[in-house]
Amino acid sequence: MSLIHGWMPATVQVITAVVLVLAIGRRSRRWRVISVPVAFFIGVALTGAVFWFIEDQGLADDPAPLGLWVWITSTGLAAVVVVLGWRDVPWWRRGVSVLAVPLTVFAIVGVVNAVNMMDGQDGLAGSVGAVAFAWYAVVAYESGLQPQFRLALILTCAIAGFLLFNLRFPWQPRARVFLGDAGSLMIGFALGWFAIELTQGKLRTFPPIAALWVLLLPLADCVSLMTRRVRAGKSPFVADSRHIHHYLLRRGFSHGQTVGILVGLSAIFGAVGYLGWKLDVPEPVLFWPFFFGFFGYHFWIKSGWERLDRNEQFAATREAEASSV
Repeated sequence: MSLIHGWMPATVQVITAVVLVLAIGRRSRRWRVISVPVAFFIGVALTGAVFWFIEDQGLADDPAPLGLWVWITSTGLAAVVVVLGWRDVPWWRRGVSVLAVPLTVFAIVGVVNAVNMMDGQDGLAGSVGAVAFAWYAVVAYESGLQPQFRLALILTCAIAGFLLFNLRFPWQPRARVFLGDAGSLMIGFALGWFAIELTQGKLRTFPPIAALWVLLLPLADCVSLMTRRVRAGKSPFVADSRHIHHYLLRRGFSHGQTVGILVGLSAIFGAVGYLGWKLDVPEPVLFWPFFFGFFGYHFWIKSGWERLDRNEQFAATREAEASSV
C-alpha cells in the first residue's frame, strides 16, 4: 500500500485548506487579492515536500490506509475550514443560513469523491479535471477575477503537462505516472472550491447551476453508481467495475475511444453552462435539463448494465451448452 493511499490525501486537503484560509483571513485588501493562488500553492507545495521527503527517505513505505470515516471526516474538515474562511460570502446573514454551510460542505465533499471515482482509467480523471479547470478559467477571465483566472489557468496547464505521461499514445502504450488518491482528491477539492468561488460573493454573476454543468459527468456517474450499490445491498463506498468508462469498455470501445468520448462530453456540458451564463439563460431553464439529464443518465446506465449482463450471461450459457454436446 503506497503512502499516497494512506494519510497523504487527507493531509493534502487539510493543510491546503488551512493555509488558504489563514491567508484569506488577513485584513489587507491587497493581500487578499494575491492570497488565493499563493496560499493554495504554498499548501500543496509544503505537503508535497513532506510527501517526497518521507518516500525518498523510506520512512513510511507501507503505512496503514485510512478508514472510511477518517477519510470522510478529514475531507469534510478541509471543506469546513475553506467555507468558514470565505469572508466575502455572508453565510450567516441569509434566510437559509442554517443550511448554507452544511450544504456547501456536502457539495465540496461530493465533488471530491466524484472526481476520485473517475480515476479508474489512464488519463480520464486528469483530462476531465483539466477541461473543468479550463472552463472555470474562462469564466474567471470573463468575470474580471484575475487571481482566480491565473490559478485555474496554472492548474489547467499543470494537468496538461501531467497528461503527457498519464495518457496512452502510440509511443506510450501505458501511463508512466499516476494521480493516485492524493492527486485526484486535490483536483476534486480545487474544482469544488472554484465552483463556489466563482458563483458566490461580490462581482460574481456565474450562476451555481452553470458551475454544476461543468461537473455534470463526474457528479452524475458518482451519484448513479452509489445509488446502484445501495440498491444492490452493498456499501456505496466499495469499489467495483460499474463506472461509465467500464461500461464503454465492455461495449467494445477502446481505451482511447472511451477517454475521448467522456472528455468530449465533459467539454460539451461545460459549454452548456458557459453559454447559458453568457446568453443570460434563466437559471430554471438551465436547472431542469440538468435535473432530468442527471436522472436520465442514471436510468440509462442502469438499464445498459442490465442488458449487457443478460447478453453476456446468455452468451456464456450458449457456449457452455455447445461445449457439452
